[in-house]
Amino acid sequence: MPRMGKVTTRSRSRKNANVQQLIQHPPMLKSLNPKLEFRIRYQSASALSNVNINVGEFLDTLTFAASATVGYRTLQAIRMKSIRMWGPMSSTLTPVTVSVEWLSGTSSPLFGGPSKFISDTSIGSTACAHVRSTPPSESLSSKWFQGSSLQSTILCQLNGPTGTIIDIVWEGVFAASGVANSVSTAISGATAGVQYVRALDSAGSSLIVPLLVATI
Repeated sequence: MPRMGKVTTRSRSRKNANVQQLIQHPPMLKSLNPKLEFRIRYQSASALSNVNINVGEFLDTLTFAASATVGYRTLQAIRMKSIRMWGPMSSTLTPVTVSVEWLSGTSSPLFGGPSKFISDTSIGSTACAHVRSTPPSESLSSKWFQGSSLQSTILCQLNGPTGTIIDIVWEGVFAASGVANSVSTAISGATAGVQYVRALDSAGSSLIVPLLVATI
């Protein structure tokens, strides 16, 4: 019988076997592509009248300039989470309306479901018009987008007066490796090596301009 505190050959072998089980192969790795949540604030340079935001514009949100006219998407994939809008009150106390309509439930053959429309109107001078909306779960607007598919599919349509503040909350996945996708809307006058945030309607009139960031 071994003395108290003495390690026997059998116990030592059992301990070594347990250690081997713990280090028999490297640990599993999760994806190297980090997923982050963003909130970007925009302001409309003029009145918004049924301004469409499509998939290509959404994917172009973060653009890295390789030259004055060549840009690449920083993100591999992106997904819309919510939109908030604040419409400034009129100096003449004329009622002001802001609205967002999610259209991809009806504009895409892949996902059905009705469109979703929400609006708010200010009256007087004490509170601005304000809406907050999330894309319908059954619509294409709520899904992840990547690559070059469905570029022209409309995600939502915005209305509001000049100076409307728009907050977009979305998730993005950075590509840790692979070939970057070119932006869908051409750029010009960029500085090589600079990261830009594009106008939300960059394929149109670029009325919805990001605040406090480099843009083009």
